[in-house]
Parts: sequence; structure tokens; C-alpha cells
Amino acid sequence: SSCGFVNGASSAAQFDYPQGLAWTDSSRTKLLVADTKNHRLRQVVVASGDTTTLACSGTQGTTDGLLLSATCHDPTGIAVDSSYSFVYFTEYSQHVVRRGDLSGDAGASISTIIGSIGHAGTQTGDATGAVLDKPLSLSYAEGKLYIGQKTNRVVEATEPVTTPEPTTAEPTAKPTTAQP
Repeated sequence: SSCGFVNGASSAAQFDYPQGLAWTDSSRTKLLVADTKNHRLRQVVVASGDTTTLACSGTQGTTDGLLLSATCHDPTGIAVDSSYSFVYFTEYSQHVVRRGDLSGDAGASISTIIGSIGHAGTQTGDATGAVLDKPLSLSYAEGKLYIGQKTNRVVEATEPVTTPEPTTAEPTAKPTTAQP
């Protein structure tokens, strides 16, 4: 199969540099894919291979908004919370972590929750004050997000990760550096 962007049956679906993978349901019937160079989050129904766009318009950018209207810039790492309500993903070249609402509601949206768009560095603090440098990988466990940063060679853990309604204030988590 060649790279590109096509939703549909497994025989027709195309991706361009798929990276992060995460289950979107507890029965593990749907797989979420960070389709990096298509600037989208895609969902694959495992049994059939049917592929759809779950979030991001495909236009390169970092604009918050409704799931399919928001823009993304090279999503890479991806994780889903334990209730399968929210997806978290890194944008490597933009130095941020973003959150998308998986509720299926008409107002479901994407918002930037950690880092400062386009600004790299190393600064701990609450989630909105933290500065990341090339966050590449992401994992969610026991209420915390673990963020692997390529340039800083560290793993940050936000404590605790809260999941408020998308229209409420963003969490005020404090990143800490995990010890090797």
C-alpha cells in the first residue's frame, strides 16, 4: 500500500507516517492511530479494518476547536485515559500535549493542555506553564500522563491528570521528572 490519505475499507485505507497507537475502548475493538504526516487522528475498527478520521481537519496547524475542525501538526505519541473519555497526544514539532474529547458529543473538542505552542525548553510548573522540548511518546497510567521528550532526554509525569468537561478550565497538573 502506498502512503496517502484515504478513509474506508482496509484494502483502500491509506496512512502517511502512522506513529502512536492506543485502544479507544475497553474491549479493544477500535484502535486510534496518530497519522502524523496527514495531521489527523484516525480510528480503525480492528475486525473489519474500516478506517475513519476521528479528529483533526488534516490542515497542518495547532488550532483548538471541534474534533474535526481543529488543526493538528504532526501528532506522534498518543494515549487514552482509563475511562476511554479523552485522548491525549503529543505534537512533536510544536512542543505540546493536546487533549481530545472521545464522548461523541456534537461539541466534543481538542484543546492544548501542556506546553506552549512552538516554544521549546525545559520548565516545570503547572500544566499550562510547563515547557516541553520535542515530546515524542506518551502513556497514561493511574491518573498520570508520562511524556517522553527526545531533546531533554527525560520523562515527565503530570500529577494528577484531571479530565474536566471540555468547556471547563484546563487542569493544573505539576510536571515532575521521573527518575531512571
